[in-house]
Amino acid sequence: MGKRIVNFKGRIKGDLVYFILNSFVCYIPFWFIRKFLYKLFGLKILNDSRIAIKTIVISPKKISIGKRTIINEGCFLDGRGGLIIGNDVSISVASKIITASHKSSSSTFEYKSSKTIIENNVWLGIGAIILDNSYLREGAIVSAGSVFKGDSEKLGIYSGNLAKKVAIRRLKKKYEIEYHPFFR
Repeated sequence: MGKRIVNFKGRIKGDLVYFILNSFVCYIPFWFIRKFLYKLFGLKILNDSRIAIKTIVISPKKISIGKRTIINEGCFLDGRGGLIIGNDVSISVASKIITASHKSSSSTFEYKSSKTIIENNVWLGIGAIILDNSYLREGAIVSAGSVFKGDSEKLGIYSGNLAKKVAIRRLKKKYEIEYHPFFR
């Protein structure tokens, strides 16, 4: 077994960013302050989008959020593998988006990460979990409590663990989310 090279400086910096964002920043009750600090740590977030209080953020430099997207309270955003969230996306309370894991058949518990993409007008129900290497196409829904991994159909509605397509969303036109709570 070979020696592993450990980048202590990089690990300490990453742990410090994690600690600051998830022990202090995510509890600040004013969005404009949280937004400033998320951007300072490298998160890309466009106009009128919100990340509500108590949301855990990992690797903010690898997260990009479009316009008018709402990420509600107590969510989990993992950017380690890369996370792209489009415009007018609604991510309900306690949802989790995971972009990194371990290879289950690895005798060394090998780490793996892969990008997850969520296109415009996607809706994640309360407590939905999106696993690494997933692609949610425009207008898709993952219902409350469901676990999704893979590639969705445009306007597909997915439910269960692992989520399966159960219906097609009858969305006549794209919408724009207007949600601007002051303290959340």
